[in-house]
Amino acid sequence: MKHIPSLLLAGALLLPLSAQAVPNLWSADSGQGVTEYRITNTEGSVFTVNCTGNPDEDNTLQHSVAVSPVNGQGVDSHFSTEAYIVVVIDDQQYGIPSSLGWRNADNAWFAFIEAIGSATQFDVYLNDRHVGAWEPRQKNVQKVLADIASCATTHRE
Repeated sequence: MKHIPSLLLAGALLLPLSAQAVPNLWSADSGQGVTEYRITNTEGSVFTVNCTGNPDEDNTLQHSVAVSPVNGQGVDSHFSTEAYIVVVIDDQQYGIPSSLGWRNADNAWFAFIEAIGSATQFDVYLNDRHVGAWEPRQKNVQKVLADIASCATTHRE
């Protein structure tokens, strides 16, 4: 009982460490049918690709992208119809659709997943404003994003 305050203090001191991320290195976490691929840039902005295995009522897998600018409010492409996210990879624009399940959106999502799966440099724009640049290392991309191609599927069979 007398050790509880010490344990709480130790736990509180460790919390900020878990929130920190090494810049420009992808990480992947999975839980409850969702895989998150997350990367932080050198300024502290966070870019996340959310791949779900849980279909909606139309049997569509509503994957999404989330952007959390260092000095702004985070936006998820699926939950915000007011925001428009564009990722630029190798001088090519990839507009992130707000919902999947229709041909143009599914094609755009497929092209984005194909490109991000090997990108070692990309820029992100939110409503035509530059959020930041990310430069993951080739080896990190190959290791962590090795199975991101499974995120290209938009319908559950």
